[in-house]
Amino acid sequence: MLKRGLFLFTTGTIGGGIAATISAGLRGDGKPFDLAKIALSGLPVGAQLSSFPLATWALVKASPKFAEIVKNKEQHPFKYYITGGIGAAAIFTAITYTAQATLHNRETKGKKKTYKASDYLDAFVDRVGISIGFPAMMDYVQDNLPMPKNSLAQWARGHFCVCCANVAGRIVAYPILRYRHGMKLTSIIKNYLKNTPNVIITGDTVATIRPAFNFMLQ
Repeated sequence: MLKRGLFLFTTGTIGGGIAATISAGLRGDGKPFDLAKIALSGLPVGAQLSSFPLATWALVKASPKFAEIVKNKEQHPFKYYITGGIGAAAIFTAITYTAQATLHNRETKGKKKTYKASDYLDAFVDRVGISIGFPAMMDYVQDNLPMPKNSLAQWARGHFCVCCANVAGRIVAYPILRYRHGMKLTSIIKNYLKNTPNVIITGDTVATIRPAFNFMLQ
């Protein structure tokens, strides 16, 4: 679990940074090359892909009881995904919120914002639903959707799985987002779907570079 988590974090961060650069170029931003910004832009992708396996690994090491749940996760799916998702949300928030705060302060020189522990807590609470729903739906769809032989169909299947997982995560997160921010489910889903082209670019970029890092899994 640790090796896979670090592999997903590394490839996700690098691939996410490259994808962010490609997307910016397609939008015609015209901004100068900024290696630090590329790295910071990739961190949320690395955190998204790796937070659940890293949280699961840490929880297994810390709790023999959770280790038993992991071994028999088919019998305890709610405990597995809720506990793992809460841990994943903590990891994701620690990485992503710090990266976003750093990016914000780099781009608003002279108007730096001080971030408090309560800001991290707010971001964590908003993230919990996605961190539970995303891996649960991803595992379900991947386990039940047959793998086609055609390479184009395999590509479409991969993006379909990611789309289902992202939508499921937002549905699980909806009650909290509705209560805390008054957000409507239709708006949440619509905002995600608007970003689908970037999600596809990111997914393809990450998939392209992964073979170069397979040594991390050995």
